[in-house]
Amino acid sequence: MNERPIRRERRELSAEQKAAYAEQARKVEAEFPPGQPVPPHVLAESMTLGHYFNLRELVADLRDSRQARGLSLADVEESSGIGAAQLNRIESGEDLNPTINTLARYARAVGHELRFALVERETVEADATAR
Repeated sequence: MNERPIRRERRELSAEQKAAYAEQARKVEAEFPPGQPVPPHVLAESMTLGHYFNLRELVADLRDSRQARGLSLADVEESSGIGAAQLNRIESGEDLNPTINTLARYARAVGHELRFALVERETVEADATAR
């Protein structure tokens, strides 16, 4: 289990890239003003922030379990069949939409299983009035 340190490169954005990102942010803010509820048709098409944080928490738990067992990404790759590069993208948050099958295989490789629960959700209107 020879675990190599991950080398991260920090790249500075050019002025052109910064301007492009700022323009994208302005467009999103114009379409979805802060403090306003997200239209139901958009919720049906995309992951909500709550879903995103739930996914990130699940992935952090998988990573913590892997590390607690002293497993490298290569070890998990060997037992799950998921490439180490893909596992790294999932753990780093670069892959925002891993499949359930991928997450289940990762969980099995680190000695766990995924379970799902159906919970009552608040309506969009209730969410809006709470703000």
